[in-house]
Amino acid sequence: MAITVTDASSAIWDFLKNQAGGSGTRGVIMSENVLEAGFIKPQVLTDAETLRRTNATPTKILALTVQDAGDEPTPVGNLQARIIFRLYDREYGYRNLRDARDHLLEDLREFTATLTAAPSRKRGVLSLDYAGRSGHQWSQTLACHWEGVLYRATIIVEDTDY
Repeated sequence: MAITVTDASSAIWDFLKNQAGGSGTRGVIMSENVLEAGFIKPQVLTDAETLRRTNATPTKILALTVQDAGDEPTPVGNLQARIIFRLYDREYGYRNLRDARDHLLEDLREFTATLTAAPSRKRGVLSLDYAGRSGHQWSQTLACHWEGVLYRATIIVEDTDY
């Protein structure tokens, strides 16, 4: 099923979830749990953890989420968007998170995308740049280890009514 990609986060989510270029990241996540940020729940992690034990795949993390962290205009009329990735795991500390993070960084190195835009406009992800990470964190609510990775995307916006 094709999705409509109207912003950087939806384009990246689709890329990581469905496109060949995101296969390295998907390959280190249980059940290919690449989710939009609002869909991470304790039960998602528990189900993935159970499956990981059943399949004896201890090197895969439980889930990755993609969060749209907003955008702002730039002086030349484009947009600067922020995307936050969170990688989640239990039982293995930081080891699996580090490996999954490295796959994510590699898969996103050359990322660009065309976005669906309003009539008479064109939009696209011109560049995607790594902007930092949180390091190893612990979530009491989800009872898991996690790490956040921040990217900034330059969204080019062009008028087509000339």
